[in-house]
Amino acid sequence: MVAIVGVGRSRVFRHDDVPLGVLAVEACRDAIEGSGLSVSDIDGLCCVPDQPFAGVGNVDGINLVGNRFIASALGIQPSWAFDCSGLLGHSLVSAVAAIEAGLCQTALVFRGMHSPSGNYGHTSPREVGGQEQFVAPYGAFYPAMFAQLWQRYRSLHGTGSRVQMARFVVESRRNALKNPQTYWASHNPKQLSVDEYLDARMVSEPLSIFDCDLPIQVAGAFLITTDDRAAHLDSPAYIRGMAWNQPGQFVGSMVPTLEKGRVVGRHLADRFWKSARLNRADVRVVELYDGFSVFAPLWAETLGFCDEGEGFEFLEEVAMSGPARLVANTSGGSLGGGRLHGMAQYSEAALQVMGKADARQVESVDASIGVVGTMNTGVIFAFTREPV
Repeated sequence: MVAIVGVGRSRVFRHDDVPLGVLAVEACRDAIEGSGLSVSDIDGLCCVPDQPFAGVGNVDGINLVGNRFIASALGIQPSWAFDCSGLLGHSLVSAVAAIEAGLCQTALVFRGMHSPSGNYGHTSPREVGGQEQFVAPYGAFYPAMFAQLWQRYRSLHGTGSRVQMARFVVESRRNALKNPQTYWASHNPKQLSVDEYLDARMVSEPLSIFDCDLPIQVAGAFLITTDDRAAHLDSPAYIRGMAWNQPGQFVGSMVPTLEKGRVVGRHLADRFWKSARLNRADVRVVELYDGFSVFAPLWAETLGFCDEGEGFEFLEEVAMSGPARLVANTSGGSLGGGRLHGMAQYSEAALQVMGKADARQVESVDASIGVVGTMNTGVIFAFTREPV
């Protein structure tokens, strides 16, 4: 069994005011500090160095961060290192597997997100290949491809209004303002209102500007180790179970459909609950990926916290009063905190289980079990306060 013993986060900026390598070192040191371990204990490194858009630059330490940079900056001599494809969750999976296989004992997993000055995503690649060549030149890209999921949902179920979503997004901002590591808390501490959400500029109907997470320049890190070593450290979060799909199996498709996502999601969730040996009723804290707001209700349904067609109603209830047995997205998620490809969800679930979420620490329910679902139908983890 493997446990998270350190969670780190850097300062956050709207754009690249500070080189990404500086922020990645900050996050890694933050994860190590207070964990009870030191840099000399780390013998594994794992990251996703790639950035979402081509053309933003590939200078290690400036606009991306890889294992070589961190090893040099911190003086680590790893016995195992892996530049992972996919997303943050896939690098966590890889590190857990490496520790379980005996390739290393303590791994530092990190992710930096580059937000270049100017309009995000306005790059100028000279060519495009694969399936993107048939759709990208015509604007079938993020967030338009996910707006169609919401449109299809409303067509199928007759629910999923923006009024229902408004309460979830507003609550996400409220939670984020309790979290000093988010963009909104540190740079623009203003609470969003329901009316402001409903009146917001549309990006791709029904997704408005507030339904899309904010691109930021930031880094996050985790320190994970064996259960034997974690047992002697302060408040670890044990990884009880996990399940994952191949990167891009759903989200990477240029023409995602609600029906396909649900099929993939059901298989993923079934594998996860068997891996974790938990029942849904055991879970009190759930962190749902919300890089685009429509992902959150789909995740609630995928994990089985409500039936298909009830995801928006479920999140509205959680946002307005909170079911007595469950809370969601206590850190503010991606909508409240900014874009880091799942860092908000993984870090918050771990911190809640560890009892180290500061002003956000849940008191109304038992936070000894946390479940994370990131990138729609991509990766699921369960963290627990006690080892199995």
